[in-house]
Amino acid sequence: MGATSPITQHKSQVLIGSGELFIDVLDDAGDTTGERYIGDSPGFVLNVTEDRTQVRSNDGPTGQDLINRVIGKTFAGTVTVQDVSADNLALMLSGEVERRDGHDGGTDVLGPVVGDRWYQLGITRDDPTGVQEVLTVKVKMYADKAAATANNGLADADGDEGDDFEWDERGRVYVKKVTANKDWWAATYTVAAADDRKPQAIAKASLALKDVRAAVRYVEDSADPGGKSVYIPYASIGSSGDTSFKDGRQNPVQITLTLGIQKPPNGMAAVYVYGEAL
Repeated sequence: MGATSPITQHKSQVLIGSGELFIDVLDDAGDTTGERYIGDSPGFVLNVTEDRTQVRSNDGPTGQDLINRVIGKTFAGTVTVQDVSADNLALMLSGEVERRDGHDGGTDVLGPVVGDRWYQLGITRDDPTGVQEVLTVKVKMYADKAAATANNGLADADGDEGDDFEWDERGRVYVKKVTANKDWWAATYTVAAADDRKPQAIAKASLALKDVRAAVRYVEDSADPGGKSVYIPYASIGSSGDTSFKDGRQNPVQITLTLGIQKPPNGMAAVYVYGEAL
């Protein structure tokens, strides 16, 4: 009697992957701090690169392998995410997130202003991104910087909104016309009340290297049985290459993160792939 075909005895675990990714940034001691769901992710790739040593014979018409064996493996990963949150951008930048409750109103000295130029209000050394949620803007014009600095906010506005300048709620002033000897402006602005402001999150990076270490978990959530989840206990997270913030309205902004998978310091394996045994 012929042997039963292995095709009828074995159940192949064919899988179309569909799961969620979580990143757990490690603290300075290497301990986990909690897994954060990174949002919708079109792709997660685990890459294995092996190093081999190969020795070929030198005698005879053709060389034969005398030694051909693996001497090392490198594990890496790539995550593609289209949730452009400040936390995800900070991972891409190898930076950090600063959360703020917004700016208070104030007066900025602008100048010498030039026609057909935009000026951002609220810029400081600590926050060059400027103010948001502006409600009103008034301008007083002066002949020099000293006068504008000394008198800003104390005199009635004399700039004509709509004729001399325009502005938007993001705190950007557009200079339309500059009066002779009046090219230093004191722009006084008000903003939404503290309780009404939208919280801001700013991702920022320094050229100084910051190595972000994290654990990464992929939780399979597929319609197919036998889905395989992945856990990486220790990886350096960064990014290399392009992040297109504008792509002709054809594609969403996507962040690509690279994972440099390393040997965990606590004796765990470098990669775990786990799931239901069928």
